[in-house]
This record gives sequence, C-alpha cells and structure tokens, in this order.
Amino acid sequence: MDNDRVEKTIELKAPRSRVWRAISNGKDFGTWFGLGSPLELVGDFVPGAVISGTWTVDGREVNEPFCTIEKVEPERLLAFIWVPYELAPGDD
Repeated sequence: MDNDRVEKTIELKAPRSRVWRAISNGKDFGTWFGLGSPLELVGDFVPGAVISGTWTVDGREVNEPFCTIEKVEPERLLAFIWVPYELAPGDD
C-alpha cells in the first residue's frame, strides 16, 4: 500500500459528463471546492499544468499556485498534487 496519496471514491446522482465538467476546469472546480470562500482557479487542467488561484485565508487574500495536474483521463481520472495549507519557509 502506498503512503504518499489520498484516494477517495464517492457516488453522485449525476451524469458522469456533468461531474467531469465540474472537476476538470478551474471555474467549476472552484465553485465545487471553494475552501469556504470564493475560489478562482486559472489554468488548463492538462498534465504538467500549474493551476494558480485566489482565495481567502484568515481574512487575507491569497494568490498562489494551488495544484499541479499530474494525470488526466477524461471522465475517468483527474490526479493532481495539492498542498492543503501554507507551509512555513523551510518546511517540507
């Protein structure tokens, strides 16, 4: 078992094509996963792309890279690397 990933499966009562549209572009992804504030992501969801975004953390606006797209298999798989919180300088 790999210890370097989190995988989650959920079943939605929606057509696969609609769910794919919601998670495979920055505008809709940001609406679905708004981190508690408006999340605006910029960039094409293609392998190797660095997706940047703007959101609010502790009352201040943050504009920085959000994730890096690793793998895309339309309507089947979207894999990305994401750091879910800010790291202090020097932390890994």
